[in-house]
Amino acid sequence: MDDLIAEFLTETNEALAELDTALVQLERAPDGETLARIFRLVHTVKGTCGFFGLSRLEGWRTRPRTCSASTAMASGR
Repeated sequence: MDDLIAEFLTETNEALAELDTALVQLERAPDGETLARIFRLVHTVKGTCGFFGLSRLEGWRTRPRTCSASTAMASGR
């Protein structure tokens, strides 16, 4: 189990670093591909959190959905 948690921490740190880069990219030049990448990253992290029973971390998934709805409304979709 320790190996799984270590791998989870490594992969989550990598995903968060990629998420940080993608958020900056989205801010500079909004596009659907970058937004989709952000949601894939968030979905992967929250799914893994759910697998490990980390419900407090898994719960952050509702914030990106709200952000997505706001982004879609602002862009007229």
